[in-house]
Amino acid sequence: MLISATMQRLVLLALCAAATSAAASGGDVDTYSFPAFDARTEDIVAVTNTSITGLALLFGPASSSDEHYSRVNHSEGFLLLSQRVGVWRAGDVVDGGGVPEREASFNTSFSLAGSSAVAFVVLRDIYPPFLNRDGFRGPGNVTFAPDAAASGGLAAVEAGAVRAYGQYEPGVGLNVTVTPNGTAPSRTVWIEYDAAAHRLLVYVAAGATGASSRPPEALLDATIRLAAGRRTTQNASVGFFAGAVRDVIVGVRGWNMTLERLDGRISGAGEGRKKGTSCAVILLVVLGSVAVMF
Repeated sequence: MLISATMQRLVLLALCAAATSAAASGGDVDTYSFPAFDARTEDIVAVTNTSITGLALLFGPASSSDEHYSRVNHSEGFLLLSQRVGVWRAGDVVDGGGVPEREASFNTSFSLAGSSAVAFVVLRDIYPPFLNRDGFRGPGNVTFAPDAAASGGLAAVEAGAVRAYGQYEPGVGLNVTVTPNGTAPSRTVWIEYDAAAHRLLVYVAAGATGASSRPPEALLDATIRLAAGRRTTQNASVGFFAGAVRDVIVGVRGWNMTLERLDGRISGAGEGRKKGTSCAVILLVVLGSVAVMF
């Protein structure tokens, strides 16, 4: 039996809707997949207040006896993709015409084991400054209210800005913080960012990535806008933050991210990155993000 073009489109849309999530503007996507963070992991760097270190060095023969590597593991810091990703593009609108601004929808997923809080972050196109006396969490005497917060039996979730760039840029980027609650040994978190609606959804379920289904209702549903320099630069560093780098290395497993591609592919993709095609829907899945907003 022949299927009409209209019916094919309806079937495709139904499949995309079943896969879930945020409407994107179509086109190609980039996907990233990291089953674990270990000595074989490429394209990831550890960034602390004093250093930038590749994971191969952290897990190398000298790492167990070298004071520097021990300090990195126990310092607050980030695990970030070594390559920036495109998160928005400026428009050129004149008298109602021209090219509108574009912002990327994305999805990311990972499982978080243990009790330590870990944050999924979107930073700027440069790393936070070294030797910041306030560290990456910002000055202790300044309170930053999150854009949104929610709590459930498995985790408390906060979404807000990043404080790691110091007093001159106190609130930039995106910080999705998940603090584990309860006794479950592992959690999976799904985060869906719909760029068109500027809507951030966070779901949390017990179990590791692939072993649990996304709940029907989001734990967190917030309106957040990343684009136009209000929160971040056109290209951004993406990854995780924790009170100790080792909390990310030990706690996070099965990190997957799909990001709408706004223009040509950024060079230096690396093994964690693959090309895909969007079905006009981009998903976002994250597990675990830090309890203290930074």
